[in-house]
Amino acid sequence: MEEKTFERGRDETYYFDDGDCMFLVDGVLFKLHKAFLNRDPESMFFGMLNIPQPKILDAEPVKLTDDSAEEFRALCWVLYALPDAIHIQATANAEIPKLLKIAKICHKYTLAKIETWALDMLKIQCKPAEGSPGCLAACSEDLLVEIMTRAFDANHIPLRHIIEETWLSRLDAGEISYRTTLTAGEMQGWIKFSTRVYTRLNKKLSGTRLPTANPFSHLDLTDGQLLRLLSGSMLLSNFWSHFRRNLPREDECTDHPWNCLAPWNRLAWSDSSDIWAGLHAAYKAIGTEHRDRCTGLYINQTLRTFSVTLVESFFGPQS
Repeated sequence: MEEKTFERGRDETYYFDDGDCMFLVDGVLFKLHKAFLNRDPESMFFGMLNIPQPKILDAEPVKLTDDSAEEFRALCWVLYALPDAIHIQATANAEIPKLLKIAKICHKYTLAKIETWALDMLKIQCKPAEGSPGCLAACSEDLLVEIMTRAFDANHIPLRHIIEETWLSRLDAGEISYRTTLTAGEMQGWIKFSTRVYTRLNKKLSGTRLPTANPFSHLDLTDGQLLRLLSGSMLLSNFWSHFRRNLPREDECTDHPWNCLAPWNRLAWSDSSDIWAGLHAAYKAIGTEHRDRCTGLYINQTLRTFSVTLVESFFGPQS
């Protein structure tokens, strides 16, 4: 059988003459060693390379689609890297773009252990430390979204937490747009994060004198985001209004008008832009003598459930 030829180049680094498996990625040929790809029995490569098949020739390599040569090269790097190169990724000289490529391609091919390692290294770079605010403090919006995506792919909770707090801090400082932030949250279905953003926007609206012409243009939201914000704001305002007017009476309460309603009506209520703060202020203001009466019990019960109310105001009931 006549061997086919390719008008494609061999990778300069990861084409080993003694390799025993061949891949064609984005027009580039990689010739690797099965032993390096077979170390994780749960990976897709393990199954791919252990299916009985004819000898792989240069003319007929395994074709990997939807991967870039740079991403596959990053995978090869981590498979063949020596300890000193691996160690550098935990230092200030880490290669963040390479770590992101590794995390992305390892997620696709279920190389979970390497994916977790790459994200652990990213966490080191992202986490604020003494003398360093972390790489997220001044990175571009695109890089922030990319790191967020990789953290969500693997459900890397520690990295997600760092991303959330740093992102919101930069949002408050006006360094990142609300549109980008909410779009990223929507793409990942990150409702808790998005709720915190909408809560900030609701407070921003409350403290801003809006013009009658194009009153919300300064927010630069999509139509869907603006609708969610305004409907959520209305629902929270409605909730707060009814909460303040309706103090339920506990069954065992015998002097409700004097010892419950009277101190309740004397409370100085805040507006609905920060209900959390309003609830805590009211609970503090009633004093210890009313904590076990209708007033304290009602506020305390509302505090316990308000996180659900807040989410449902912007996103509806959650299953």
